Amino acid sequence: MKLEPLKPIVIGIDAGQHTGIAIYRRKDDKIIFSGTKDFYSVQLFIVRSFPDNSKKGGRNEKLDVKIFIELPKSMLYKRNESDIRNEELKIMFHAGGNAREAQLLAMCLRGRGYEVELVDPIHEKKWDQKRFSLFTGSNKRTSEHERDAVRLASVYANKRKYI
Repeated sequence: MKLEPLKPIVIGIDAGQHTGIAIYRRKDDKIIFSGTKDFYSVQLFIVRSFPDNSKKGGRNEKLDVKIFIELPKSMLYKRNESDIRNEELKIMFHAGGNAREAQLLAMCLRGRGYEVELVDPIHEKKWDQKRFSLFTGSNKRTSEHERDAVRLASVYANKRKYI
């Protein structure tokens, strides 16, 4: 069996109302960007950061990128959140919406020529601000979505597939 080569850039995305994004650069072995954006801004950010310049005689930077998007487990998805009174059901409602957003984001980025994989949530304790700072060396204030994206990019940075 032959191993698929690792991409130089790994992007982790935690889809949702506030979509977390993190970019890991393998040669530096570190996160070079993390933040939160909305559904459309995250696509624009990736397209502008890693364009296809081959038509202008440059490189197709899309080929350097592997994108991992967290796909929450399907739970409950209702059409009208205002009907939901129970807090657990509200959480399930949002998980269903996040799952659909993850699928749509993957579809849009694949359509633009990027290699995208939908992945299960990482089964370990979520990172707090202290753990984020220890891992990245950054003391900037972050949201849970941003920390989840960093964790996702970090975990999947060394993932390989057999071909």
